[in-house]
Amino acid sequence: ATIVGALALLVQLATIPKLPPVGVASFRTLLEVLERPSIRVALLVVLLVASGHFAGFTYVRPFLEKVPVLNIETISLVLLAYGIGGFFGNIAGGILAEGNLKAAVALAPLLIALAAASML
Repeated sequence: ATIVGALALLVQLATIPKLPPVGVASFRTLLEVLERPSIRVALLVVLLVASGHFAGFTYVRPFLEKVPVLNIETISLVLLAYGIGGFFGNIAGGILAEGNLKAAVALAPLLIALAAASML
């Protein structure tokens, strides 16, 4: 994993163009942006969805050990498939967001909630 990460970093350094800054952002600018209610709500939604998504990982392995009673090798394969599905889900989500941002924003937490509810 370290080698793949280092290789990805080198490819990015070699291929991504250097962009000069167009201005200086200050902490005051951040506070001014946070005065807008829609920005605060959007950031809160992102925080809750991301936190819920990653908190769900805590329960996947114990669930797979107890409910379908899978051995550790099978659980590893299930988690690998879960990761591959997440990769392609990110690609599909990006395509959906380009076409209809509101649908993408609504659909992502709904699908995460449905996946979590299916483990009950």
